[in-house]
Formats: sequence, structure tokens, C-alpha cells
Amino acid sequence: MKVGLFGGSFNPIHNGHIALAKAILEQYGLDEVWLMVSPQNPLKQQDDLLADELRYEMAQKALEGVKGIRACDYEFRLPRPSYTWNTLQNLSKDYPQHTFILLIGGDNWARFQRWYHWKDILHHYQVIVYPRDEHPGTINLPLLDISSTDIRQRVQRSESIEGLVPQSIIPLVEQHYHSANYSTSELRLLHEHLYKITAEVIRICQKHHLCYFLIGGSAIGVYYWDGIIPWDDDVDIGMPRKDYERFLKIAPSELDEKYFLQYFETEEHTPYWFAKIREHGTLYVESHFKRLQIHHGIFVDIFPFDEIPNQHWLEKLQYHTFGFLHACYIGKELWQWKHCGKCMVDEPLKRGYLPCLITRIINTFVSKRTLWQLIRYVQTLCNGKGKRYCKNIMTKSDKIPVVDVNPPQTGTFGPLKACVPQHLREYLLTHYGSIQKELPKEQRQNHKPDCLSFATS
Repeated sequence: MKVGLFGGSFNPIHNGHIALAKAILEQYGLDEVWLMVSPQNPLKQQDDLLADELRYEMAQKALEGVKGIRACDYEFRLPRPSYTWNTLQNLSKDYPQHTFILLIGGDNWARFQRWYHWKDILHHYQVIVYPRDEHPGTINLPLLDISSTDIRQRVQRSESIEGLVPQSIIPLVEQHYHSANYSTSELRLLHEHLYKITAEVIRICQKHHLCYFLIGGSAIGVYYWDGIIPWDDDVDIGMPRKDYERFLKIAPSELDEKYFLQYFETEEHTPYWFAKIREHGTLYVESHFKRLQIHHGIFVDIFPFDEIPNQHWLEKLQYHTFGFLHACYIGKELWQWKHCGKCMVDEPLKRGYLPCLITRIINTFVSKRTLWQLIRYVQTLCNGKGKRYCKNIMTKSDKIPVVDVNPPQTGTFGPLKACVPQHLREYLLTHYGSIQKELPKEQRQNHKPDCLSFATS
């Protein structure tokens, strides 16, 4: 069978793609054309690229009933970055009964000699070049003047996309590209991944008798929803300091190979003083940290909880001391302010000139390891001294009576049974002031990243 391979991001697929595939199918007598949906390249992040599975889902639906043309997610399962030569070789091995023909645009043909193994491609495979972006092709085809970029922009402006994409996917396109908010499908997939990471943390804690408990919005999820809050996009876990530090020692050898423990000792350029469990082969690139060369996989946060002073003024002093050291620590990797250095974030954080100058001086003479150790010292000053409360020191209000997590109680968290503090409602009221199950849409906060992908390898 002769199969044409038509690769692209299809972000989203549109009527121009389908018309082109039909024309080549007919003119060259091909048996099929496979639209190869390209996965997100972790080395070349594209901020407006929809998640791989969602683009593939739309392509599948758009091609329902279109004879001889189908969507293909084959490259999702190949190592990244995805080179055309590797894809062709793997396809030929897996489908030896097929003859594969590469379809590329004139713009790519103009720089084809820069492609990986381009001579081998030409030697082993037929290449059909169609005209694109004012670049001629080896065939003449009437092309529809439609672009995925224009479609995305129209959706953002709430303009009609009738006639630009198949009628069957208009609702999906409008849903996925309408705003910076997650689509329903993205949140569902994200929650599935978060539950799996959380389950892995719980497994290790249970095996080694480590105390842990869900905190913040995750604890609200247990209280009201028996799972992740429907619009939430993260999971936060707390651990008493001694259990947290045991977890850091145990996790690297205990974690399933799909996951990575990220903290200062395992990734020296991390901007985080706490730990994250990241999932390999995924992307969740937070806008603030997108320029850092670190593991950007989907994650669950793990925070140590330390005892705090009984006196309010000492607690406040501890909090502000930590805050200053924290700024110095992050400043080692990411300068977030407009003073005393080149700002590395899109929107500089508000901070005066003098604190920035002091931070710059400290960062010049004090190592990142020393700052990390100083942060730990400030956090743990009161441990073992019989204090009433423990807290995630980076927050003002996330404090819990020590007895309420020694031991914690168990609640339902989606498919899991997970620990939360005793007297859960009282903890949540202390942390948030007031709580309620439903919130108006404008108050439903989450942290949609610049890049989200559920399968990059």
C-alpha cells in the first residue's frame, strides 16, 4: 500500500489541510494519506501549541468519514526531538508492507538540506513537495488560503470560523483556543496525571511509615469534592520535617522510573527550595520559570512543615527572614526584579532598589548551597522544642496544630485514600479565613502554564 505522510502540528487541523491531502491522494494514486500530528518538542517550546492529545483528538474527529485520510499519533511514541528520518525508518520497520512517501511544503523544501539525514531520505523515499508560503512545489495545487494561526486568532476575538474547519470540530476548536483557561479535556488529563504522581508519593510514604498530609487547595478538594477541585491544577503535600528529609533520601531509589525527585541536591539549577515530584515525558512549563533549563514535567509539590515560635512577633520575624533568604536563593537562577540586574521574567516583581542591591551583593559572595542551608536553618530553629503549631514557613497562615498531623486522618481524594490534618475544617478556616464549595467563575484561580503536554517521549 502506498501511504503519503503529511506531517504538521495541526494546531488546529483545518479545511486547507484536508483539501491538500485529498488532492495529493488523487493525483498520485495513493492508497492513504496519514496526517502525522507532530508532538511538542521539549527543546523548542511553542507557547500557543495545544496539548498533543487534544490536537490529535480534533484531527481524528475532523477526518471521520473522509475516505483514505486518517490522523496518526505514531510520533508521540518516538524519542524527542522527532526527526523525520527516524520516523520514516521506524515506520518502514513496523509496516514493511507499505511504501511511504513524504509530503512536505515548499518552505521546508527550501531548507531541506539542513534536515537530519536528508540525503538518506531522498535516496530511500519519494518526496512530494506542495507549494506553501510563496515557496513553489513540485506539483501545482489550488491551495485554500487558510492558516491555523488565523483560526486561533479568530477564536480569541470571538469571530466565526465557519468554513475554515470542519463543522464537526468547531465546538472543540472554540473550546480549546478561546482563552488562557484550561479546556475540560486538558483538566481531565492533568488530574489523571496528578492522581498518579500523588499515588506514587503515598506508596512510598506508606511503605516507609512516613507522615504526610494534603494541604491548601488539595485539602479543600478532600473536604468538599472527595478529589481535586474541578478547576484546580495542582496538588500540594506537607510533611513534618523529619519525614520530609527521610523522603528526600529514600525517594531517588524508590520512585518509579517515570518520576523524578526535583530539589536542590538532584537538580542544582532548580529555583525551588522545596521538593517536586516531576513526571518524565510531560511538560508543564510555568511562565515565570520558562527560561530555566530544568525539568519541566507535570508535578506535585512537597513542602516541609516545621514548628514555629509561640510568640507572634517571633513567628513574623522568622517568616520575613525566610522571605529574604528565599529571594536571594531564587536570584541565583532567576533575577525577577527591574533593579541591579537584567530581569529574566516577563513582568518584574515589585521590589525596591535597596533590597535588590543587598540581594545582588549577597549573591555575589554567598553560594547557592549556603543560601539553601541558611533557609533550612531558619525553618528548623524551633523544631523539637514542644511548640504548639507547625507551618510551611513560606506562608503566613498555613499552620496546623502539631497534634493534628500526629497522626493525620484519612479522606477520599479521587481514586485514592489520602491523609489530611485532623479537624480539617478548622485548618482550612485558619488558612483561608472562609471557605465554600462553589466559587464564581471569575474567582476560580489556577496556574495554566505556557506549555502543557501529556506525552513528550
